[in-house]
Amino acid sequence: MLMMDRFLRWQATHNRLYPSAGERLRRFQVYRDNVEYIDATNRRGDLTYQLGENQFADLTREEFLARFMSHNDDDRTKDDNTVITTAQGADADMWSSGGVDVSLDPASVDWRANGAVVPPKSAAGRSRRWR
Repeated sequence: MLMMDRFLRWQATHNRLYPSAGERLRRFQVYRDNVEYIDATNRRGDLTYQLGENQFADLTREEFLARFMSHNDDDRTKDDNTVITTAQGADADMWSSGGVDVSLDPASVDWRANGAVVPPKSAAGRSRRWR
């Protein structure tokens, strides 16, 4: 019952609602597995850091990777591993209005000053080590 209480507190903290009792039970089981892993790892004491619960504690490793770490192979160029993407919040006119001199070496451009880099939304996956 202690683990269920812990789950209910976590659920309230992260404002998690589930569409059915079956899904809630499934999420509890995933949460329990993750918390048991976190607690066992921290008890070992052989790390220079501690693992902790976060907003992803009710996701399996596979669900987390599919939701937050996936990429579309169509976004890759044919000749290298460069990912072509559009930064959310970037000034769409910066390319056409002369905001960035496209003849410059990309490494020499301060992309922050040109609005092409936005702060990260989440440090997803950094507070937990996956099995």
